[in-house]
Amino acid sequence: MREELYKGINFENDQKKLKWLQNEYCEKNIADLIKMRISAFLASIELIENKSKMVKLDNIEKAISQDIKKMLLVTKKVKDYAIGHQGNPLFVENENGEAELFYDEEKDSIQIYMEYFIYKYRVIVEYVVKILDKVIHMDESAYKKNNSKKHIGEYERTNVKLEYIRKLIQKYSSEQIDLEWFDEVRKVRNKLVHEGASCMIFYNGNEPLFQVYNLEVDDLFMPEEFLSNGNVISCKYFIAVTVSYLIYFVDTIFQILKNVNDDKKFVWSECKLNYKVVESEFEKGLDFIDKMYGISSFIPIYQKSLFEMIEQYLD
Repeated sequence: MREELYKGINFENDQKKLKWLQNEYCEKNIADLIKMRISAFLASIELIENKSKMVKLDNIEKAISQDIKKMLLVTKKVKDYAIGHQGNPLFVENENGEAELFYDEEKDSIQIYMEYFIYKYRVIVEYVVKILDKVIHMDESAYKKNNSKKHIGEYERTNVKLEYIRKLIQKYSSEQIDLEWFDEVRKVRNKLVHEGASCMIFYNGNEPLFQVYNLEVDDLFMPEEFLSNGNVISCKYFIAVTVSYLIYFVDTIFQILKNVNDDKKFVWSECKLNYKVVESEFEKGLDFIDKMYGISSFIPIYQKSLFEMIEQYLD
């Protein structure tokens, strides 16, 4: 049965990203194709400043790929729970002689999976930011002078470079993306990891819902377009939309970065591109191996769960 969704202010953009992911990746292995695209980009560039920093990017595309796979495994677990693969809940008798739910293994597992999903989501963004930090050069002296600052922290530096990327996307892509969303995930992830917050699971029939609460039981995570029953969030819709945004973001920026490397005039807030494309046979080799062995076309069963979710939510 199709779930009734609250259509928030981003619903139209959410639908575009869901359709984009379905069109571009439904018949591709998401994790492996993203890995190949990042590998090809890194193999074809040479940094202009701080060339030694390229060494720190070794194997980063492998880490991104494996964490995407882990997120998609969570997707399957949540979907399985939603279609009725619940375990046997344990009831105890309360002081009034009534049966009271004491422990539901599957429900408690979904709580852990959702927390893990949010954590891994943010980790993937951090990996991508590590790459962006190397391939975008920021004239920090000029930035501090122009903004009357004596010091720039890592958080501010990252946000300036992310805004530069957003400007690139605005210029070279027909579809836009709100990067503030990633910062919201960062805040919630930090609350979960460092401040004792918890992801609580509810359900409407077999539909799993969640909300993140701090130790004072205050709501922490309430983007309007995900709300169901007032102040809880659909696990499945949240996963489908946020994965779509993440893959669109990663796919788009690396295609743009590869194609606009010669745009030396594009400078924003003392930032500019810090690399040049060099001759490399690596990408051709990747394409040959992919065509021979169909690496990016092998669809794991856990990925199929994601596109079944997406199909459910497309208008």
